Amino acid sequence: MNALVLRHAGLAAQAVLDVLFPRVECCSCGEERLLDNGLCGVCKETMVPHGARENHALLTGLFAAYRYGGAAREMVHRLKFDGQRDVARFMADAMLPFMPASDAFLVPVPIHSSRRRERGFNQSDDIARHIFLQGGPPVLRDGLIRTRATRPQTELSGDERRANMRHAFVANKRRVNGRHLVLIDDVYTTGTTLSACAQELFSAGALRVYALTFAKTAFDDEEMTRNG
Repeated sequence: MNALVLRHAGLAAQAVLDVLFPRVECCSCGEERLLDNGLCGVCKETMVPHGARENHALLTGLFAAYRYGGAAREMVHRLKFDGQRDVARFMADAMLPFMPASDAFLVPVPIHSSRRRERGFNQSDDIARHIFLQGGPPVLRDGLIRTRATRPQTELSGDERRANMRHAFVANKRRVNGRHLVLIDDVYTTGTTLSACAQELFSAGALRVYALTFAKTAFDDEEMTRNG
């Protein structure tokens, strides 16, 4: 009898702990563990804050929440390649404190319609939507259009990346003219894609074009300027 009482008491205590400290899936590793803002302790230790970078050859300002690596890299892959769309909510929460302008409109970096059909969603759209839902600026989904499919940037050199992005976007002048805009994307690597977007938006009359990403790779200033 005592053993049965102890067993039930243990189960009751565990139920209370599950309510107070729920074990849900980690945004990075996917394991069910005690979480701190969506991450388990193991993954959180691999997250390296990035902060803001003001100077950029084409953007008004560049902002990123984390360095690309560790758990940040895993989250980008889980969202983009594994279709774990709940990860976008965590990314938005991490990015919101770095929002560069309160009077701006969010412009998700668009993907081509063929890629959207293949993937089923655009990760930048999801991130931008969650930023807005958490109190951020409104989303301007028709501000920028992807006009052609391009090769994956990871396969290309710096010159090939720029050629790959040439004429890949068209801005909606009626929607972006005279506005402050914040490009939203999951990760900044060499910046070729975001630079191409910024050029098109400025050509259509945008006054300021910032970029805000969840993660950013670490390049030195010389390489950053060379790759755009």
